[in-house]
Amino acid sequence: MKARRWLLLAFLVALAIVVITRFVEIERVAATLLRGQWQWVAVGAGLQFLHYLTYAAMFSAGFEAVGVAVGTLDLLPVVFASVFVNVLAITGGAAIFVDDVARRGQSAARATAGTLLVLVADFGTFIVVLIGGLLYLSYRRVLLAYQLLGTALLVASVVGQAAILALGWWQPRWLEALFGWLQRAINWFFRLIRRPAQLADDWAARSTAEFIGAAAAVATHPQVAWRLVGISFAHHAAGVASLYALFLAFREPGSIGVVTAAYTVGLLFWIISITPQGVGVVEGVMVLVLVSLGMPAADATVITFAFRALAFWLPLLVGVAFWPRVKSLGG
Repeated sequence: MKARRWLLLAFLVALAIVVITRFVEIERVAATLLRGQWQWVAVGAGLQFLHYLTYAAMFSAGFEAVGVAVGTLDLLPVVFASVFVNVLAITGGAAIFVDDVARRGQSAARATAGTLLVLVADFGTFIVVLIGGLLYLSYRRVLLAYQLLGTALLVASVVGQAAILALGWWQPRWLEALFGWLQRAINWFFRLIRRPAQLADDWAARSTAEFIGAAAAVATHPQVAWRLVGISFAHHAAGVASLYALFLAFREPGSIGVVTAAYTVGLLFWIISITPQGVGVVEGVMVLVLVSLGMPAADATVITFAFRALAFWLPLLVGVAFWPRVKSLGG
């Protein structure tokens, strides 16, 4: 209980820092939402909840595909908590799912494979939607080099993640060599700071065996993987629909092409940005896209800040409220 209280205190301090450093932006976001038609704002909020619910369903399906059983509703608090964790540590959001599964008494290695599978499905389906947005920008003659560069970085990331999964099928020895190198690197670091080794001598062999088992589970039940792909498309459809609802809330005309382009470029830089959760970067690129498509800058700013309120700031606060229910955070 004492450790849990300290963890809560650390999270509250971190939240206070986020609020203080971004107070002007938060104030502007709140004022922006109040200006919209509340009915459509509520629809947008509901669609964002569906967006996060389907994300939890993706992890449930991804874990099921590798032989790990965790329900969607059990993972929903973890999904929201990961939003807050990602503010503190950019790569911490994915790790929290693995740790949560491990604390439920199931295989961490298989959970890692399941998480990679989810990320590949999520980003892979998003790339399909992103191509649609980029084609629309090209059709309107406003496609820019930074958007193509960002897309290339995301594609490279997905290829790398898929390659790690593929090693479990085709080259398990290479995978064991990779895990062995990782084991030695981590233990060397802890010896450097005069701490006990964190990974046992047989960690690489055990993890490789679990990854091979996970790969076999996916091959045996491909329908689960296909269900994951379907849920991933629904996840992004809910995100696009949420942004469209905000166009209606602020009486802004917007075709499916405009909405998809703004959503996909914004989410692209949310994913690849070096700032926590893309704060500052996402807002800028979404406004630039909307302005390039003919929307007045003031209106583009309103739509963008309203979307970020529902897609990021509100889930961030929900994540803080949900953290006591997350096993990896002491719940």
